[in-house]
Amino acid sequence: MNLFLSFSFENFLEFFKNFANDNKILIILITIFLPFLEALVPMLPLIGIVGFNMASCGSVYGSTFGAIIGLILSIVGSALGMFFVFIVIRDLIGKRFRDKIKDKEKVLKAVEWIENRSNTFMILFLSNPYVPTSIFNYAMALTGYSTKKYLVIVIISRIICVSLLGALGLIFNVGDNPLAILWICLIYVAIYIIIWLIKKYIKIKKEKENEKNN
Repeated sequence: MNLFLSFSFENFLEFFKNFANDNKILIILITIFLPFLEALVPMLPLIGIVGFNMASCGSVYGSTFGAIIGLILSIVGSALGMFFVFIVIRDLIGKRFRDKIKDKEKVLKAVEWIENRSNTFMILFLSNPYVPTSIFNYAMALTGYSTKKYLVIVIISRIICVSLLGALGLIFNVGDNPLAILWICLIYVAIYIIIWLIKKYIKIKKEKENEKNN
């Protein structure tokens, strides 16, 4: 089964490589659109999209230079997608949401907490590849957060986040070996599981300490 999936994926990448060489402008648009789409659909794997973009551009413009172009286009697409979602939600339901929560103290405190975070905190938080940034992006759109400030934060955080993911692509040289995207995704998932287990362990340890103290 794994061999079949690997074979099918490799065939697809070979087909896409040939397609990319004949449709360079379209490939550029696709590499911007995919991370843009990820901002709208949080379940799409950004790490896979970045790796795919680097491999696609690598097949057109050469391994190293193409991977860098794919990385830059991924940053552009991701930043545009997040800002687009922010603007749409803010303009469509943001104001109505803030009007409705004026009498709801707990919700209002949560909104104010987000609004009062420093730029540094927001950049570091949104730069973390393991944080569900799309969901947090929806929440920020419902607040009265400054649009100009948010745009700067999104651009900087997307540069950091996508570059971190792209570093994996450069390490595994997806420009020359597109099949390495699968390995990158597996490593990404493995690190996520390790982080989750560590957090779970710390939580259990704290609960046991609280039980002893009580």
